[in-house]
Amino acid sequence: MKKIKGHIKKSYYVYALLAVIIAGCVAAGGYIKNIHADDQNYVVADEVVINGKTYTSSNKMNILMIAPHEAYDEIGILMGDSEGAIKFTDLMAKAPSDITDGTFRDNVIKYQTFTNNNGLLMNTPYRIGYKFPDGTITENISTISSADIKTKLNGKWSNLKVVITKDGKEIPYRNIFGAMIFDNYDMDNKMNLSVKKLADVTMSDLKNADLVYISGHSHNTFGIDIYNYIHNSSVGAWSYLRNNDCGDFDADEALYLLLSYAKGEKKVIFDSTARQDGDNGMNLNKIGILFTAIDPDVLISDFAKVKEDNGNYYGTKGSIRIENNQIHLYYKRTNDEIKFSANMFLNYGNNFAVSTQDRDGESYATRVQDYKDGYPCYADSGYPYYNSNAIGKYFVNPSLFVFDGSNSMTSSFTSDKVNTTDGSGRDYKGTTFDDAYNKNGSNGELHPADAIEYILGVYTNTNINSIKVLEIEPAGFSRYNNDDGKKAIASWFGIAAKQYNDIKSNITVDCYSMTAFDGLNKDIRSDYDVVIVGAYDYDRFNTDIYKTPYDAEMKLNDYTLTGNDITHKAYEKLYQYVVVGMPLVLDDGIYYNLESVVDGDCTNLKDVQAVSLKKRLVSEISYAKSNIVHVNTRGSEAYKLISKTLYYVDKPYVNIGPSIGGSRISDYSEKSLSNGNLSADGTVANTSLPDMHFTGSLSGNGSYRVKIYVDRNNDSIFAENYSGEKNELIYYEKSGSGAATDANGNILGVLVNGGSFDVAIPLPKTLRGYIKWRVEVTDVTTGAVKNSEGAFAISAGTATKTIKVLQVENDSETAHINLTGDAFTNTFERTTSVTGLSVDIVKVKKSGLNKEIEENSDYLNQFSMIVLGFSDNYGNDSSDSSKNLSDKANDALYEYIEAGNSVLYTHDSMSYKKGSSSSAASNENEINSFTRKFKDVIGMKSGFSLTDVLKLKLDSYKSGKKTLYYSIYDGISATGSTRVTNRVKQLNSGQITEYPYTLSSTPVISVSDTHAQYYQLDLEAKQDAEDVVVWYTLAGNGGESAKYFDYTGQDAVNNYYAYSIGNVTYTSAGHSMIDSEGDEMELFVNTFVRALLAGNNAPQVEYEDAEQIDGNNYAIYYRQRPNTDSLTIKYTVTDADIISNAGQVKESYLYWDRDGDGVYTEGTDLRIGYLDRDGNVFTEKLSNGGVYCGRLYSLTLWDTRGVCSSNMTADVLSEMKDKMANGTLTLGIVAIDGSKAIGYASLQIAYRPLFNLN
Repeated sequence: MKKIKGHIKKSYYVYALLAVIIAGCVAAGGYIKNIHADDQNYVVADEVVINGKTYTSSNKMNILMIAPHEAYDEIGILMGDSEGAIKFTDLMAKAPSDITDGTFRDNVIKYQTFTNNNGLLMNTPYRIGYKFPDGTITENISTISSADIKTKLNGKWSNLKVVITKDGKEIPYRNIFGAMIFDNYDMDNKMNLSVKKLADVTMSDLKNADLVYISGHSHNTFGIDIYNYIHNSSVGAWSYLRNNDCGDFDADEALYLLLSYAKGEKKVIFDSTARQDGDNGMNLNKIGILFTAIDPDVLISDFAKVKEDNGNYYGTKGSIRIENNQIHLYYKRTNDEIKFSANMFLNYGNNFAVSTQDRDGESYATRVQDYKDGYPCYADSGYPYYNSNAIGKYFVNPSLFVFDGSNSMTSSFTSDKVNTTDGSGRDYKGTTFDDAYNKNGSNGELHPADAIEYILGVYTNTNINSIKVLEIEPAGFSRYNNDDGKKAIASWFGIAAKQYNDIKSNITVDCYSMTAFDGLNKDIRSDYDVVIVGAYDYDRFNTDIYKTPYDAEMKLNDYTLTGNDITHKAYEKLYQYVVVGMPLVLDDGIYYNLESVVDGDCTNLKDVQAVSLKKRLVSEISYAKSNIVHVNTRGSEAYKLISKTLYYVDKPYVNIGPSIGGSRISDYSEKSLSNGNLSADGTVANTSLPDMHFTGSLSGNGSYRVKIYVDRNNDSIFAENYSGEKNELIYYEKSGSGAATDANGNILGVLVNGGSFDVAIPLPKTLRGYIKWRVEVTDVTTGAVKNSEGAFAISAGTATKTIKVLQVENDSETAHINLTGDAFTNTFERTTSVTGLSVDIVKVKKSGLNKEIEENSDYLNQFSMIVLGFSDNYGNDSSDSSKNLSDKANDALYEYIEAGNSVLYTHDSMSYKKGSSSSAASNENEINSFTRKFKDVIGMKSGFSLTDVLKLKLDSYKSGKKTLYYSIYDGISATGSTRVTNRVKQLNSGQITEYPYTLSSTPVISVSDTHAQYYQLDLEAKQDAEDVVVWYTLAGNGGESAKYFDYTGQDAVNNYYAYSIGNVTYTSAGHSMIDSEGDEMELFVNTFVRALLAGNNAPQVEYEDAEQIDGNNYAIYYRQRPNTDSLTIKYTVTDADIISNAGQVKESYLYWDRDGDGVYTEGTDLRIGYLDRDGNVFTEKLSNGGVYCGRLYSLTLWDTRGVCSSNMTADVLSEMKDKMANGTLTLGIVAIDGSKAIGYASLQIAYRPLFNLN
């Protein structure tokens, strides 16, 4: 995270609300589009919800058709008898009393010809039919004589009725325009059409319209003939909008339509013949070019972010101005005007209306490139600029459909095939065809009607049964966890208000602040279905703004601000969510990166704006998506219209988990206390681990990519590492000796088909503790991801392992948790039957530890874990330096941690004070050496938290700053006490929350009084280290002082209570005395166990067909003198951190234990040679690692074919054989892992003859 120093300020907008939705699998009602409508008995929906707006027979969708004249209407006749400008009812009103009147009959024929034959419905299954009183229907009345018409109509034209036929059969619905678009009849009687001549269009017309259709010219003269007959007029048939034959938009009207389209508020169908290629002085022509010459989001971002008082707009690159009722574009930095042309944003030749000569010492090309800076622009086109003439026959993006206009738009509605791809890389055309195919196409085809359905936002959103919302706000408040909020979200998916009550009980909302989301370890691709990023508003967050978690009066003008920015790690999680097609809803201010909401380019959240996301999408997957939408999340607007309906992504059905012997392993759960010992479900004997399988089933149809992970370090993060000692990805698609990846380097899962699933996943039998697993399934067709997760525990059986723990105490203070007291001892010992662990606690004062390490630098290596803290000493005991840890002790502790050993840090072990004094440090060098040395190691950042403010705009923090800002620096004092609370709240789920005590059922736990610490956590992902994982944060308790912790909303950056980073574990327990059993002590025991299990495990060496004398010593006994011609050694190396038969130790070698002490002694014993992964022996150390863990090796001595070592000289071989013959030869194998932990075992070749007994 980045961070800014500056004046504390309030702003009307904070930064970002992130909400996410997960849907279920059973349809619950609402407007669910039916693509197989029963033509005769279809039940028309009462309500249709599109983009959050509800359409009914009394609240219709308004369509505005703009044409050279209203007589050019080509839609009304398809919507109803009284729709549009050419109404059948108006025609019938002109019917003469003489039914044989030829002129009227000709117009009745033209009405049918206008649509049928080669008319508007050409190439579709629909026709306009005339129905006679006897029930007969004709699709071509011209074939019936006047006399027969008179007879069939009983002498009255009023008896003639219009009906719709489909494939020759009458259907009881009139709106075939809606039917062709939506594939059903739900919009019957829910559409209203207004047809206007371009010159007659008003601002009111545009504002009232939901869909604007701009038709460039007449595609069929029969409609004009009918219009002229009805109105006794003489409208011509060959007017073109582009020729300015019919007037023009006023500039403010054109600009309103352009920006409304760009924001997704208006959907536009555009006949490409309505404009020319260059600037013809028409506002229509200008917006027609801009429709397809620039990405709509970039248009807003670059030119129209903010509206000025004079009605002009400006953005980051330039401005849009109205001058003399004309739209003009200007380049911001030099105020050059940009000329309108099809390639106005592309080439250097003539973009700008100024001459191309150099000006003010700057070349023309430099000015142009400066405008383009920040986008991957090329000589021709590429996001976000395009050649507006090179769009092909069709163009589609989320709010725009362009057709070439050669024929009427509707004539090819269901027959013509729209363009096939968005292109790739530099050839990206600015379209979203691929996205439209996925949402609205069928059988590999996308028709014009499908494209219009796509821009309107009508999808086949079936099977929505439950909606789970993750709401992320700038602080601890919720906007959508109420009935209005849930109803709005349901409407965004197209669920009508009448059906909302059927589903609302299945809508749940999880609320987090952004600083909580930064620390959240959920896979949002699997768990949620929509992400909403909103902005601050006083209606939801009207509390006081606390400057710090301290009641101190701050006396400086400048403070270090904590910020509530998104981390790079959290951003990447969000981006991957977008890549797989899940909908992301951004507040308008986030979507366009408005400075009133986001603190500009200094934040990470700038990368969440639509322009940045789409830029990366186009770069990496070669096409954009329509799943990034926006809404005003502030005030009452939060529950109103969204820019585009949310597409519900069906996720695969996954039922896969671990099994042994054909039986699935249940999830671990604390079950009961029996005879004072804990019992649990979901435990597995370690001897069964090598026989483990993952079994179950997937959705029956389709192809999937499957990856399986095991959380080896219990951090609830399933890492992508597939090789090395602690690989967590254990099932994936292999490629040679590595992993198969996609074009962007993402590791692929194994390709499988739906149905049953069974794969062997052997695990090391030396594993211990709590094992969390994940099966990740990706639908190959849709990209949708669904995980199956769970956990089991390794059964301890009757074996108990004693862990030696060193507790480092202060010389002058009593620790607030007594590790040898009854409360801890009883709570810990109850779990021994589950964990198989007992502890041997050794206590030492700091001064005593200094002495021990002074005498023995390896003193710490005898302990499996070290515990520090449990008091308010800030790493200092007193001004007496002998009572604080010495530099040597600090160095030894640092090396202990770096070697992978377990350390538990506790409350106030890090200091903000100047040395051992009571005043605060004025710079980092004044902080005590203990804090300086370990702050980064344990995941804390530079900078203090206790001066940080809950900021109302997105802000950031640059990690690694050397200067520490603090309000009492420079000798200025602050007085006050810490904000104390006695509640903590679970943030992530994993071993600390589940094992050995299951605490997740109580997410808020009462604890002894405690407070926040002094340094922020670094929650970014690490390239070469493990990530910080926050398990619990401080929470409010209803008291006035603790409200801060509620307002900050589980702030994982500042208000952490328990977290871990690799082999280091931290708890804020210890501010107050903890001396009783209960939830708090159980949480501490879970934390303690996590720390015990977090350390690196050393390899173990075992010999087959040998007797174990003691821990690391084995023997093969011969009753007769052994044959020295051959010696076979069978051995296995295991490591709890390394998957059997998959991972290698870093180094392994065979040695001759000459002094017989059981260990390898450099200079005394002889290293025979290094063991490679095939078990062969070589003189030199191997670059490709040692033996595989879990594999049984057989080494034959003295077979030189397997022992290629120069150390095996003839003299050495002779001496070893003599020792073997006498039964005094001792060999040994050493295995060393990547953390330099050493495992070894010796093997004595012993001669033990049997004595004759009397």
